[in-house]
Amino acid sequence: MLKVAVVTMVALGVMVASLSAEVTVSGSAAVQVTKKASDYSTGNIDESWARGEVKIAGKKESGLSGMVHLRAEPKFTSGMKGIDLQPRQIYFKLPVSVVDLMAGRWYEVYGNGNYYFGQYLFGVGKNGNGSMNVDYKPLDGMKATVNIASIKSAFHLGVLPADMKFEKTSLLAEFSGNPIEALKFTIGANFEVITPDDSDYVNLATVNAAYTIMKDLNFSVFGEAAVTDFSETSENAWFLIGAASKIPMVLDRIQAEFEIKNHRHGTEAADNLAWMVMLRKKVTDLTFDLNIGADPATLGSQSPSEVGVIFRTSASF
Repeated sequence: MLKVAVVTMVALGVMVASLSAEVTVSGSAAVQVTKKASDYSTGNIDESWARGEVKIAGKKESGLSGMVHLRAEPKFTSGMKGIDLQPRQIYFKLPVSVVDLMAGRWYEVYGNGNYYFGQYLFGVGKNGNGSMNVDYKPLDGMKATVNIASIKSAFHLGVLPADMKFEKTSLLAEFSGNPIEALKFTIGANFEVITPDDSDYVNLATVNAAYTIMKDLNFSVFGEAAVTDFSETSENAWFLIGAASKIPMVLDRIQAEFEIKNHRHGTEAADNLAWMVMLRKKVTDLTFDLNIGADPATLGSQSPSEVGVIFRTSASF
């Protein structure tokens, strides 16, 4: 109840502040179907959904900006069961000298491309965070960003509570930059500063970088390393490597990724690997995405040879 009240107050604050501001409204809709790797005995789709999103963003001459981003997802299980309405982003952002202050709920991008895998500093999953060509994670809390224009970089410091009771809270420290046109990098750590008495501290660290080799084809290579338990580093480290490009007149994006973690499924070396190939094609206002690969988190793969498929159609307006 407290969380709903706080979110509502922030939303109203952003909307009121936007009354005398430049306001933009945008939306999107998407349909996705998934065939998991675990059961091919039937031809049925294992999971599907349809959703719509709307974003209302405002910015004042003073620099104050904010957004209310809502998602509506109908529940079709056993007939229409209502609509799930989710606040995806509700935040305000204020520049103060060289510091940008942000508070609320927002999307945080840790990778430097549309990664499928990737170990986010906050909310990291045991088997990876596979998602459909989206490299963001919703965060709640407060963050200050110091922009260093001379070296095209920024330092971020954030306080991220797991809930509105602040019983489990993490401190985020991150340094990111684009020092030369072709290179982007992020170095970050997430330290639990408050944790329940019956829980262990979970400190996370990650390093990732992407380098564009051929600008015309948008051909880039990228990698990421992450550790989620410093007491047993070798057992709790992830390594991600990949490459992305496009095929003119055929595909707007083609991408391949490999993620390695010790003992992901068992004791055999082959069980350490997960992989994904992503294909994207845009036709006028529609975008078609196809993911094919072995992913334990989303597709239930128990080995690299157990392949699943995700297909999405989306439109923005």
